[in-house]
Amino acid sequence: MNQHHFKFTTLAFALTTIWTLYGFFEYFTEDQGLFHGLGVLMYFIGSMAVSLFVSIVLIFMRLVFCRSERKHLITDHFLYITVGIFNCYFFIIWLICLFLKDLILDTEISLFALGNLSVSIFIFFDVYYNKRIQREVTIVG
Repeated sequence: MNQHHFKFTTLAFALTTIWTLYGFFEYFTEDQGLFHGLGVLMYFIGSMAVSLFVSIVLIFMRLVFCRSERKHLITDHFLYITVGIFNCYFFIIWLICLFLKDLILDTEISLFALGNLSVSIFIFFDVYYNKRIQREVTIVG
C-alpha cells in the first residue's frame, strides 16, 4: 500500500465526518413538527442510493478496464476508495439503526444497505487484497 492510499483514505474519512455533521445539524435545526426527522431519513436514503449508483458505475468501469493496459487507473483513484468507504459507512449506520430499532428490516432500505455492503466488500477486496496477492507473487516469482 502506497502513500496515495493513505492520503485518499484519510480524505475519505474526513468527507464521511463532514457528511455526518451535516446530517446531525440538519436534524437538530428542523422544526419540531409531525414529520420531524423525515428529512434526515430522505437525506440518508438518497445518499445511500447515490453512493450505490456511483460505485456500480465505477465497478463496471473497473471491469471494462480489467484487460487493458490501464487496469490500475480505477483502483488507484480517489473516488473509488472514497465510494468504498462511504458504502461501508452507510451499511454500518443502517445496522446501528436496526439495533436501535429506528428502522425496520422489511423496508426497501434493506436492499440499498445490502447492496452497499456487497459493493464495499468488492471494492476493498479489489483495492487492498489484490495488491497484496500481486506483491506476494512478485516476491516469490
